[in-house]
Formats: sequence, structure tokens, C-alpha cells
Amino acid sequence: MATSKKTTRKATTARPSPTVQIAERSLAALAPLREPERAAFLAQTTPEDRAALGARTRADGVLRDLGPLIAHIDASVAKYGTTIRYGAPRRAFLAQTTLELADALATATGKRDGATSASAQRNAALRRGRAVFGDLAHALSSIARGSAEAARLDAVERDFDHEDTLARGLRQLAELARGWIERARTDEAARALVAGAHLTEADVTSAERAAEALLTAGADRVGSGRASANDPPEVNVLEGIVLAEAREAWRAFEAARSNHPSIPRLPLGTALRQVIGTRPKRAKPKPAAPKT
Repeated sequence: MATSKKTTRKATTARPSPTVQIAERSLAALAPLREPERAAFLAQTTPEDRAALGARTRADGVLRDLGPLIAHIDASVAKYGTTIRYGAPRRAFLAQTTLELADALATATGKRDGATSASAQRNAALRRGRAVFGDLAHALSSIARGSAEAARLDAVERDFDHEDTLARGLRQLAELARGWIERARTDEAARALVAGAHLTEADVTSAERAAEALLTAGADRVGSGRASANDPPEVNVLEGIVLAEAREAWRAFEAARSNHPSIPRLPLGTALRQVIGTRPKRAKPKPAAPKT
């Protein structure tokens, strides 16, 4: 008899969410879901249907709603038995896919947090780079004013919105600053101008470090990708599987309630209400164009 392999959950120091705890308890009390049963339940929806269903909600909201739903199903079935035509295999399928969704969301959240961290580092590097650029450019402007060096300063790249171009501009400023500091060692006029602007080797080092930080942040951003507030496709598919099964449970309860009103309705949270007991709005047909 083929059975589904139990999902091996990664050990974590964080306390499992209430929904995960409820789903694990529910699954532990049921016979293992067999592979033919899982395949049969999955065959009731298409991959496209699941993806579309999952795209209508956010996985974190769905998971919050699933805990009370599963607990209510287990308690009601224990009390009313087969009056509710939602058997143990389907309950195991709901609990198991809920845990799979929780794992997928945890993985996706880790990736998203990594992208968010890279984005924060990039923004910090840009802010620092702009500040260093402005300070050093002002100092060099006061030194080079009225000299041939002013044209070189004007030619420095001044795109402050991109890591690579701002880094190039900072390195160009660092090169100009280093040139003035070198000249000040032997030229009295240059020494006076450099001293008057408080230009030092520390300014050169600061510009070079800011440029390096920008290039590092840019590389990290490319590697980690852009953070997104939406669930990734692989999460949407699992989300759709769980939503379709939760909707099946809701139908079973509503059917049982038609003959036994004392059976309490399934609790539907905000996320579940978006797809259970409702139908997607269809676009109104456009009126036919008048015949000419």
C-alpha cells in the first residue's frame, strides 16, 4: 500500500506558528495519506487553477486562517461523525498541504528578507556615497576655482542614482584630491589652498571606501534579486492547492448544515473569505457596436 512520504520539517529555533502546531496535531491523529489519495485530490484541480487561486490571496494570511479552520474541522468531525462528509483522507490532505505551504513560505520569506537586506545596504551605500561626494566636491571646488583644474572637476561623473556611476565619480574625485595633496608638498600656493579647504588624505580614503561600498552593494543586489511583496509562483501553487481543499471542506460543512443546522459553520478568516463561498467577478460583456 503506497503512502505519501511524510514531509521532513527543518529544525528551527523559532516557535512553530499556531497553524503549524494545529496541522501537525491533526496529521498525527490520522492515518498517513496514501499517494493514490493525494493524486486523486490533486487531479480535481489543474495547475493553472491552483496558481490562479493562490494569486488571489497572500500566503501568510491564508496560513493564519487555516489553523482555526483545521481545528474546527477536527472538533466537528469528532462530534458529528459521518454526518459531515469530509473523511479522514481529505483531512490528512488538508493538514499535510498546509504544512507544505508553511515550509514553502518560510523558504520564500528567507529569500525575500535577503533581497530586502541587500536593498537596504544599497540605499545606505548610496546615501553615504552622495554625502561623501558632495563634501569632497565642495572642498575641491574651493581649491580649483579659477584654475585649469576646475575643468577636470566639472568633468567628474555626477550620476547619483546608480552604484557604478557614483562609485566612478567618487574615484575621480579621490584622484583629483590626491593630486592636490601631492602638489601641496612642494607648491606653496597649492599648500595654502589645500589647507584652506581642510583637504587631507582622510578625504581620499573616505571617497575610495564609499566607492568600494557602492560596488559591493551593487553586486549583492544583482545576486539576491529584487524584493517583492507578492508570493512567488511556487508558493502560489501550493496556496491554491490548500485553498481548493479548504473550499471542499466548506462545501461539505454547508451540505451537512442543510439537514443539520446545529453543525457550526466553518470559521473563515479574511484571506479564506476571498476565495471560499465566492466566485471571481466576471467582466461585463461589452455592448455590441451599433450596426451601420
